[in-house]
Amino acid sequence: MAYANPGWTNGAAPAISAENLNNISNTLEAVPPENGGTGRSTLTSGAIITGNGTDPVGLLSGTGAVYANTSNSPQFGTLPVSCGGTGVTTYDALRTALGLTNGGFVASSTAPDDTTKLWIDTGNSGIMKYYDGSVWVPVRGAFA
Repeated sequence: MAYANPGWTNGAAPAISAENLNNISNTLEAVPPENGGTGRSTLTSGAIITGNGTDPVGLLSGTGAVYANTSNSPQFGTLPVSCGGTGVTTYDALRTALGLTNGGFVASSTAPDDTTKLWIDTGNSGIMKYYDGSVWVPVRGAFA
């Protein structure tokens, strides 16, 4: 139920002109978080608002993927392997990271002798693996 002042004519709120409304809004300050506001008078276009406790909201902007390596630390950038990405930004860097600098892959049920190739382990549901210098490591991520 809306507020109704008993002194209003016919119980209706008095009209306010656009000019008066602009004058009022131009004198307002940012509404603080404790009163349900952001604590900011302006927001950066395209930024993501982040919680900041009882302080004004934070603004996160940048390019790339949004991820957090730890709780409460969102950031933009290249999605690291620990967050499901490749950790690289180019195809050549991906080839290097996967040990494919000589190119190619091997599909077999046993590990190949050539550890510079990507191994598709057909004996283990086709899981892709790369050699990290000491062991074959499953590739994390999804490919379509």
